[in-house]
Amino acid sequence: MGTTLTGFNTIRFFAWGFIKSKVYTGRRIGDLAELRNRIIDAVQKITPEMLESVFWETIYRFELCRNNDGRHVETIK
Repeated sequence: MGTTLTGFNTIRFFAWGFIKSKVYTGRRIGDLAELRNRIIDAVQKITPEMLESVFWETIYRFELCRNNDGRHVETIK
C-alpha cells in the first residue's frame, strides 16, 4: 500500500528502523511468540515526543526543499 504523503512515509521509516533495532538486539529469537512480544515491547517504547520529533524533522526537510526551489539539497543538518 503506497502513499504520496511523505510525512507518513517518514514516520513509517522511523518506526520500522526503531522497532528493528529493539527487536533484533540481544539474544536470538526463539519462536514466533517471542518475536511478537519483542515487537509489542518495541512499539510501546515509541513515545509521543519521538513522533513529534520525526514530524518536525519532516517539516524542516520540506522547508529546505521549498527554499531551494525543489532542487537537490546536498547536506541536511
